Amino acid sequence: TLNENVGIGANIVTFSNTLDATTKGAEALSITGNAVFNSTVGNTKELGALAVSGTTTFNAGATSVKTDATANTGNQTYSGLVTLNDNLSLLATTAGTIALNGALTGNAKSLTISAPTLVRFGDGIGADSLLGLSSLDVTGPTQIKSQAVTTSGTQRDRKSVV
Repeated sequence: TLNENVGIGANIVTFSNTLDATTKGAEALSITGNAVFNSTVGNTKELGALAVSGTTTFNAGATSVKTDATANTGNQTYSGLVTLNDNLSLLATTAGTIALNGALTGNAKSLTISAPTLVRFGDGIGADSLLGLSSLDVTGPTQIKSQAVTTSGTQRDRKSVV
């Protein structure tokens, strides 16, 4: 449980258990390096924000990440390669942007994203394709700057795509 805003700098940071905020939408986590999640994030009490500068791996059991803008930004930013080893839901509840600025390897898993402010795929720089998803379901205004977004199943955008 985060009791305050936390910044961690390390080559690899692994979270084996559920990670929650103490106060809904208040405490943020910023990781300078690579992150591995083995369980849910913000499931009981949403984090205020989450940022990872390196790669992010969501292993089996890491099925959801929730952030909230009650006392923070509500943003989720993944700057490097994101790898899914389980179906994943990314949710920003009251406000916030969810940005996948690097590439994504889906491994035939589904990805559901909901962000009221903006969902961003790619930053327009380098290899930032989203590949190998079984399905993609997006709620929120969506900005696509990635080279490709591919799924073996459905792709659904529930708001405007810019």
